[in-house]
Amino acid sequence: MERDARYFRHDLTTEVPEVEHYQPTVMPDLSKGFTAFKTAVRANWAELRRIDREQREKGELAGRYVTHPVDRHQTVYQVTEVGYAHARLKLCKGLGRDLEQPAWGPEVTMNKHSVESLVLQSQALEDLFHEDEAA
Repeated sequence: MERDARYFRHDLTTEVPEVEHYQPTVMPDLSKGFTAFKTAVRANWAELRRIDREQREKGELAGRYVTHPVDRHQTVYQVTEVGYAHARLKLCKGLGRDLEQPAWGPEVTMNKHSVESLVLQSQALEDLFHEDEAA
């Protein structure tokens, strides 16, 4: 008995336009001083936030980023692929402490609705802290 293709629809990826993926700048060695390292981290955060802002304005999930707490710090992942029911996250490096979520590893595929929820949580925190900076 053959199954109809609609039973496997959750495995299909949706048409996602090419998304600019985060690429960190080359991190300077700390022996050159902390100022150069801090400047590179700030530039990397600015690049990630720029990509996130562009994708947010387009209403796209791909290209957005997620923060998640790990050992009193945060780990940062970018949504690299979006499917019908799943999304793939990839660890972003060069943003300070390059920690990865132990359960997720350097890349993880998660339920799309869970990723949307995580993105909205990260977005709410980002908006909250930017409100404080503007005031």
